[in-house]
Amino acid sequence: GVSLSEVDFFKNFCIFDTKQHDSFFFQDGRPSMEASSHLLLNSATIHTHPEDLLAILCSEEAESIVNQIYCDYNFVFFDYITPGQSVADSIKNLPSVDVLFFQNHGVFITTDNLQKSYEITKEINYLAKLFLNNKTIKHFEVEPKGFLFPDAVVLKESNKLSNKLIYQKINNSGLTPKFLKDHEIDELINLEEEKYRIKMELK
Repeated sequence: GVSLSEVDFFKNFCIFDTKQHDSFFFQDGRPSMEASSHLLLNSATIHTHPEDLLAILCSEEAESIVNQIYCDYNFVFFDYITPGQSVADSIKNLPSVDVLFFQNHGVFITTDNLQKSYEITKEINYLAKLFLNNKTIKHFEVEPKGFLFPDAVVLKESNKLSNKLIYQKINNSGLTPKFLKDHEIDELINLEEEKYRIKMELK
C-alpha cells in the first residue's frame, strides 16, 4: 500500500516467520498482498512488473512468445489470475521452477540465491526488450482502450503513463493487446487489499 520509495530500513516493511506463516518477526505497516505467494516459493523470490516484459504478457500472443524466447529457462506460464490469494492458490502444488510468468501481471523469479534471482530478473526483461526491438514497426500514437495490468486499474493515476507506454510497445511490435475484462476489473477493485491501496493513493 505504499510506494517503494517510502520503504527503508526502519519503516514500511514486514518480516515473516517462514515456519509460522501467520506470524511476524517484525511488522511496520501492511504486508504485500503477494506475501502468501512468496511464502510458498524459494527463499530468494523477486516479483516485478517490467514494462518490456509486460508488453509481451499483455498481448494475445503472450504464451507462444514466452515459449519461444524463454525456452532455456525452467518456467511455467499462467493465464491471467487475480493477484493476491488467487495467485498463491494457483502455485500451491507447483513443481520446482525458477520463473513464473503471469499473463497481464508480471513475473516471479524464485531461487535459493538472491543474486541469482536478481540476474535472472534482469535477463528476462532484457530478452523481452530484444524481442520487441526486433519486431518494431511504426504505428500512429493512440490511447489504450482499456487496462492492461492490475495496477493500471487500482492505482490509475500513478500507472496511467505505464499503461499507455506498454500499449504503444504492443502496437509497435505488431502484437494484439489483451485488455483486462470487465469481470476481472470488478473482481480487482472489490478485493479488500485493493480497496486499501486505492484509499492510500487518494491520500
